[in-house]
Amino acid sequence: MQVYPTTSRLICRFQAAKVELENIENRFLVKNHYSHGLHWGWNKLKEPKLSMRFVDQPYQYIREIIEDDVFWFIVEDLNDKLWMYEGEKDTIFELIPELCHLNEYYLVSKKYQWLICEDHHEIVHLHGQEVIQRMITYTQNNKDKIYQ
Repeated sequence: MQVYPTTSRLICRFQAAKVELENIENRFLVKNHYSHGLHWGWNKLKEPKLSMRFVDQPYQYIREIIEDDVFWFIVEDLNDKLWMYEGEKDTIFELIPELCHLNEYYLVSKKYQWLICEDHHEIVHLHGQEVIQRMITYTQNNKDKIYQ
């Protein structure tokens, strides 16, 4: 793994993570009696939602539609354990291609306005009208980058 400049910021959120994860689940997921939180959370997103598959690694295109400079980065490891970080956009997108051992990851607005997930099938799932509209606009202008 590369070492990033000290100006980059990625903070692990251990103490607050439980409350923040619960808030994220309540805001973005349809809850049911057998819910396992964000594990396969992309399969339980509330409306409005959008899913799509790109021809290349999705993180390259996700980056284009996120306007926030800092947001939450939640990763699920191979043991279904969630790790929550707060980070800067550039730092997070430098790390994502190096984390090939992860099942899924989520990018979440700190204001709970949007959620984006890349699942273990490399399908991108979005919730939140603003990111959905930006993704629709992006894909209309870049049709060669998505599976149709």
